[in-house]
Parts: sequence; structure tokens; C-alpha cells
Amino acid sequence: GEPRPSHMDHVDCFDVAIVG
Repeated sequence: GEPRPSHMDHVDCFDVAIVG
């Protein structure tokens, strides 16, 4: 996925659609 910041900082290199 794209390296965009998410609500879980340990999965910041996955797509937001995948991490939820």
C-alpha cells in the first residue's frame, strides 16, 4: 500500500482501505 499515516502508527505503510 501507500506510506500514508493511519490511526495505527505501526501499520503506516499499508493502504487505509486495508487497515480499516
